[in-house]
Amino acid sequence: MRRLDRLHNELADNVPHLADITSLVNARNTRGETDRLIVEDLLEDFPQNKAELKALKERTMDNPLYVHRLISPDAAMTSIIIETELGDTRAPGDVLAGFDEQSTGGQTIEKQAGRTKNENRRNRGNCGKEDYG
Repeated sequence: MRRLDRLHNELADNVPHLADITSLVNARNTRGETDRLIVEDLLEDFPQNKAELKALKERTMDNPLYVHRLISPDAAMTSIIIETELGDTRAPGDVLAGFDEQSTGGQTIEKQAGRTKNENRRNRGNCGKEDYG
């Protein structure tokens, strides 16, 4: 857990354009008790002994929001989720920016792998006929 904490904090301090980072280090523990909803940090205190580590593992593995997302089902691996704040580089309203397109008489034909979409459709039925007789 200490290594995960160091890595989490190193990434948080050094990754440029970081919007958010999530791991077991800063995961929220949300649970219901009678008529209350309790939201707290999963790791309010780092485990100091084997019994505390075992209790943390049980809380983590009992939470379906953590398993397969922040920890593997066998607890052998953990995840660090990094979200960047890299802005959208497209011009406003330019939702197709970055696509390779060819305009013909008011009609737009997308290109895929150097051929137009229409050429790709025509060639699907002939796949391999030229090569295999």
